[in-house]
Amino acid sequence: MSNISNSPSVSARIHKILSIPLREYQTYSSAGRSRDEAAPKTERRLLYICGFAPHPNSSSSGQKIAFAKIEEFSRSFARIDVLYFINELEELDAGRASPPWPANVADKIAIPITKGMRIAAGLLMPHLPMFVSVRRFAARREIARRLSDPAYTDFYSDFSQGAAVLSRRQLARFTVRQHDVVSKLYARQADNAGRLKKLFYRIEKAKTRAWERGMWASVAGIETLSEEDAALIRHAHPSTPVKCVPPMTTVALNPQMRTAATIVPGRMIFFGNMSRQENIDAVVWMASDILPAIRKRHPQAHLWIIGAHPSEEVLALSGPSIQVTGFVESPMELFAQAEVAVVPLRLGSGVKIKVIETIAAGIPTITTPVGAEGIPPHGLLTIAGSAAEFTDSVCRILARE
Repeated sequence: MSNISNSPSVSARIHKILSIPLREYQTYSSAGRSRDEAAPKTERRLLYICGFAPHPNSSSSGQKIAFAKIEEFSRSFARIDVLYFINELEELDAGRASPPWPANVADKIAIPITKGMRIAAGLLMPHLPMFVSVRRFAARREIARRLSDPAYTDFYSDFSQGAAVLSRRQLARFTVRQHDVVSKLYARQADNAGRLKKLFYRIEKAKTRAWERGMWASVAGIETLSEEDAALIRHAHPSTPVKCVPPMTTVALNPQMRTAATIVPGRMIFFGNMSRQENIDAVVWMASDILPAIRKRHPQAHLWIIGAHPSEEVLALSGPSIQVTGFVESPMELFAQAEVAVVPLRLGSGVKIKVIETIAAGIPTITTPVGAEGIPPHGLLTIAGSAAEFTDSVCRILARE
C-alpha cells in the first residue's frame, strides 16, 4: 500500500499557489498501490474512480481539478481507466466538447445517475447516505468487474462521491482524495433550511458521518485539500495515512492585468457555478441583506454574478445594480475589472477554489468563515462573520481605506 506522509508546510504551499503562474503549479499526490512501489511505468495500470465527470472546461472547479489529476497520473502510468458519474447538475454541461483525454487513458466509463436510481437505492440501502447508495446501485456491476481484473496495479478515488461506490474491503486498495467533509456540508445545510429540509439534512448528516468514519478507517491513504480536514481525519483515525495537498486554481490571470485603468469603480464580482445551492444561497443573501446597505454608502456599487447555469432564482436578481452574466468562456477580463470580490458563502464545506482564484488574481476578497475554510491568512483576504461585517468590509475597500 502507499505510505502517504503528513504535510508540514500546507500554508506555505497555498501561499505559493497564490503567487505563481498556473502553468507552474505542482501537485503532490500518488495513487494507492497494490504491488511493488518500484514497478516501471510500462507495467503500471491505474483504476481511477471519480465522483463526478472530470473535465478541464467544467463549470465546477472540482471537476477541473480532477481532470488535472488524471493528466498528472498520465505521466506515471502505462494505462489509466477512468470510471465517473454524471448527475443531474452535470447534465447541464452535456453540450460541451469531449475532454482532451491523455493518450494513455483507455476505458472511459460514464455512469449516469437518475431520479429513479436514487429512489431504488434509497429503498435498498436506507442506512447509507443518498450520494453513497445511488452510486453503489448504479456502478455495482462495473466496480465488481474492474476490481476482479488482476491487471490493475494502482487504485485512486476522487471526491467522497468516488469512494462511495466501494465497500470497506475494496477501500483498502485505494488512496482517496476527499475534496471536503460531506457531513459538515449537510450540517450547514440543516442550519439554514426550513423545517422539513432541516430534518432531511440532519438525517443525511448522521448517515454521512457514520459512513465517513468507516471510510477513513478502511482506505490505504487519504488526501485532503485543507489542513483542517486532514487534522479532523487524523484525530478520528490516527493510523490512517493522511496528507494535505493544497488545490491549484483553475483560472489563470496575471495580477498585472488588473490595473487602475481596468478596474470599474464599485464593481463587485461573485464567480462560481450558479446551479449549485451554496452559490445560489450566497448571491441571494448578498442581494437581500448586504448589497442594499453597501449602496446606501456607495451608490455606484454594483454586483456582477459570473458563472454558468444560473438558476431561475439567480436570474430573478438581475436589475440596475446586479448583472447576471451566465457562462463566460474566460473570466479574465471581468476579473481585471473587479474592484472587490465577494464570496458570502453560508453553505458548503472544504476549500473554496473561487476564493483562491480571486486572491491569485490580485483582487481584494471578502468572504465568510465558511468561504475562508482551509485558506491561510492573506493580505487580500478579509473574513466577515455577519451581514453587517461584510458590508463594512466591502465599503472599506470601495472607499480605499
